Formats: sequence, C-alpha cells, structure tokens
Amino acid sequence: SLAQRLVKYNYIKWLCMTVLMSPTAVEWSAEMPKSVVGLSGSCVVIPCTFSYPAKGKTYTEFTGIWYKGYYEFIVYHTDTSKISDTFKGRTSLTGDLLQNDCSLKISSLSSSDTGPFLFRIEIKDLDNFSYGQNQTSVTVKETPEIPTVSVEEEMTSGKPVTATCAVSHSCPSDLPRVTWNYDGTHSSLSQPQNPSQLKLTSYTLTFTPSREDHNKHLSCSAEFEVKTVTDYKTLKRFINILSQSDPPYDVKVVSKPSVKENDSVELTCSSDSNPPANSYQWFSSNGMLLGNKHTHKLERVSRHTRAISCTAINTLGKKSSGPQKINVLCK
Repeated sequence: SLAQRLVKYNYIKWLCMTVLMSPTAVEWSAEMPKSVVGLSGSCVVIPCTFSYPAKGKTYTEFTGIWYKGYYEFIVYHTDTSKISDTFKGRTSLTGDLLQNDCSLKISSLSSSDTGPFLFRIEIKDLDNFSYGQNQTSVTVKETPEIPTVSVEEEMTSGKPVTATCAVSHSCPSDLPRVTWNYDGTHSSLSQPQNPSQLKLTSYTLTFTPSREDHNKHLSCSAEFEVKTVTDYKTLKRFINILSQSDPPYDVKVVSKPSVKENDSVELTCSSDSNPPANSYQWFSSNGMLLGNKHTHKLERVSRHTRAISCTAINTLGKKSSGPQKINVLCK
C-alpha cells in the first residue's frame, strides 16, 4: 500500500541520514595499523591518516598529540615542551597535519615502547577529537634478523654476476651499514612490506668472478646499532666457478709435511682445470725428467735431495708448479 511504501521510504531516509551524520563513522576517522614492528635501538614509523568534518571550511591551525596507553604519557605534541621526558627528543611527525598525515616516528626504540599509542587532533575554531578506536601497538625485536644472500650456484670465470643480500630493518632513515667481502658495483632497492612486518631492502653486488674464486665464500654483513653496541649477522654462501675451458692452473706438489732421513715419500701433482689434467711430468731442480705419472715416489731421501717440481697437462695446455723442497728430519 501507499502507506507502507511511505513508511519504508522514511525509514531508509532516516537510516541514510544517520550514517551520513555519524561523527565517528564518517567525519572523524583515522587509519593506522593495529601493530607495527621495530628493532631495538633503531626507529619505527606508525603510518597514520585522519579526517575531520571540515564542512567546506578551511582550517590551518592544528595541534597533533600522540599518547601512550590511556593518556598515560604524551609521546608527541606540536608543543614539544609538553612531551613526556621518556619520549622527549625521540619522536616526530613524518608528515604534515595540514595534509591529514599524522604518521609518528619513534627513534632509539626500547623494549618499553610497546604502546598502545593513540592520536588526538585539536583544530582551532572547530573541535578536538581523540581517535580512541584506533590504537597501534609496537613489537620491539631485540636482535636483527640474519640477512639472506642469493647468487647463481654456477657461473663462468670472467663473466659478471649479480648477488643479492636481503636485509630486514625497521627504519628507512637509519639503515644498517651493509658491506660485502668482494669488490664490485653496488645498488639497493627497498621493497614495500606490510606495516606489521619489518621493512626489507635488497642490496645487490655485481662482480666478475675468476677461477681463483672457486669454493670461496661470498658474504654480506648488515651492521646495526643496538643501544651502545654494534650487532651484525653474516650469511655465507659458496661460489662455484665452472670455467668453459681452461688449461691447468693452481699446480702444486703435495707431500707429507716432513719425512725422516733415508725414508721414502710419495708426492702427488695437484691441479685444477677443465678438462682435468690427463698427463704429468716430474722434474728435479736441475731439469732432469724423473717420471710421468700422477704420483712420484722418492726413495731414501736426505738433506741433499734436490727440490722437485711437477707439470700438469691437459688438451688445452700445461702448467708447472714451483720447485718443492722436501722437509727432511735428521735421524
């Protein structure tokens, strides 16, 4: 009936007006995460935006206030003289209240800075409002996370390669000191993360490995300031160098550290190459050829036994070791 339709119409109209006029639901509102995470000794930012019922007017005088707990401490105040001693000199707004940005930065974070934190705005010629429904807690981590190094497991000698070191932190304005144990070209890129997670910055190193790097460590260190000490973590990863093709290199005579006089000793010709060495030669220090096997046995050594060297040979070439003197112990 017409009467029922009018009742329904008036009910919907009343409902819409209630929502539109609700000061807390629409006109006075703030957005901030329920929790953020920060590193002890570093800083943390609580992202925050707010709105108010301007009703077409322009307001230019704002007082922003952040509290800890139920108005327990004044964490930040536009009038810095009103900030509690616990937070004095450690807090600031990273944005502009005129742009509805109430983001709070807390520096020199300690385990007591867990919150919860709430924001209040005082607008001259309008009103004051505490956004008590929106509070943020801070999780304070005492030690940094170990960085993560990633690099190709197989690479070619002489060909540039890029390694990445992912470092977690909580303060873009107070980044850790990141160092590599290799020289090369450096860059970094910060990645967006959820406010409840630590921020992540990826540091890259582009370097040119050589065959001498085979099985060496590539390490990345992230150095943080934690209170009065420096804390750092290092993650190491092996580099495997696979050359396309190489003549023998790193050729050396391998033997026992010492041998008694008149005893015999077996020597091995050690080398690296791709393809592997397939033949060998042994020489005394006067150039005399002594043998052509992978190993060579010296009988009845004495203090007068000459230094000995070996040559490793593959299809691409050959390389000789330096002369190796046998350490003979007198009986």
